[in-house]
Amino acid sequence: MIISRDPDEDPAALFFYSAQIGSIAGMQKAIDKDPKIIYASEIFDRRSALHFAAASMDTDAVNAVRWLLAKGIPWSASDNESYLPEDIARKRGNDESRKFLREWAVKKGKLVLSLRKQLRSPSS
Repeated sequence: MIISRDPDEDPAALFFYSAQIGSIAGMQKAIDKDPKIIYASEIFDRRSALHFAAASMDTDAVNAVRWLLAKGIPWSASDNESYLPEDIARKRGNDESRKFLREWAVKKGKLVLSLRKQLRSPSS
């Protein structure tokens, strides 16, 4: 996954490149330039910044994954091949990010199930 645009001129290129190398400062700089960029995906493969961070073998990759999730990037977004960020991390051998994404998904899944249960419960 190589970014072909110039990160110095294009906030999207800066955002995705920074995710790819695990640079939280770079991602924040891109968001400061264009706040909507956080929810963008790459045009050709529909990968989110979370996909790029999950694929990164950089030592800061899991911190970038955590940061993106905290910012509200959907953990369950799939790319054009139906891969989730967790799948990308597994394919690339990024076990730390894969484990974190799995734990996040389990927590979020339990929260959703809990909320559904509460909504179905008759009120007293």
